[in-house]
Amino acid sequence: MLNRAKRLLLKGRLDALALEIEAAIPIVVLEPSCAAVFRDELINLFPDDERAQRLSRQTFLLSEFLEKKAPRLRTAPGSPPTP
Repeated sequence: MLNRAKRLLLKGRLDALALEIEAAIPIVVLEPSCAAVFRDELINLFPDDERAQRLSRQTFLLSEFLEKKAPRLRTAPGSPPTP
């Protein structure tokens, strides 16, 4: 299964997101497990791949992204506050 995971991450993610990685575009995910794959598992499986290192740094949960990029964001009246 490890070889399959490596193949899927290499072709399915690193190659597919090559332009976004190169352009340093933030990758925003909703699911913490998705963030964990990009931040931890990817660099563990590909420790010498610069794209994996960069994608790890470019990955944010939505809440983290909003805190960093829009700290003064206000939600609509009646909606829950931004965490």
